[in-house]
Amino acid sequence: MTDTGAGHYDSGGGSASAQSSLQVDGEEIPLSSSPADTITEVTVPDQAGTYKLTLDNSRDPGLSSVSTRVRAEWTFRSAETPEDEPAALPVSVIRYSPELSLDSTAKAGERFEVPFTIEGAAAGQQPAKLAFEVSYDEGATWQSAEAVDGTHLSLEHPAEPGSVSLRAELTDDSGNTLVQTIERAYLTTK
Repeated sequence: MTDTGAGHYDSGGGSASAQSSLQVDGEEIPLSSSPADTITEVTVPDQAGTYKLTLDNSRDPGLSSVSTRVRAEWTFRSAETPEDEPAALPVSVIRYSPELSLDSTAKAGERFEVPFTIEGAAAGQQPAKLAFEVSYDEGATWQSAEAVDGTHLSLEHPAEPGSVSLRAELTDDSGNTLVQTIERAYLTTK
């Protein structure tokens, strides 16, 4: 059984779900989309405001052992644009590109580098804030993760095999924010 109400999506069989929400100045804006949609169009007030967009995607760990939940929350300022000129939202994401085995694993008990890049509005900028956290217990507890030279995380995997979850917090030079969490981003093995 799944919740497929407005802003929720089930790809079938209960294997995946997606929830989304959008607020402007604290007021919820209705969203409508379907599995076939690649673009969600939203009518928002034609005045300046502070927006909060949240996307939360989950997959059944029995069907996919990694990236079982990916959640991103953005806040940004936006204002009216000319009707015939769509404007890109001032949002960013963090992309990780660790060198993993084909089954999305890395060695337990070893230092491991996780390269990352910033994409979107903050690409090519020195962010006002960029912080990372790692969890080795599927998000129950988090600890600071060391970012080296603004290019990669340097992690020390626990000796016991398990999962690695990653969280990033970014504020760009215009004050737009991102909190991005990937639960079970990859696994560790002996």
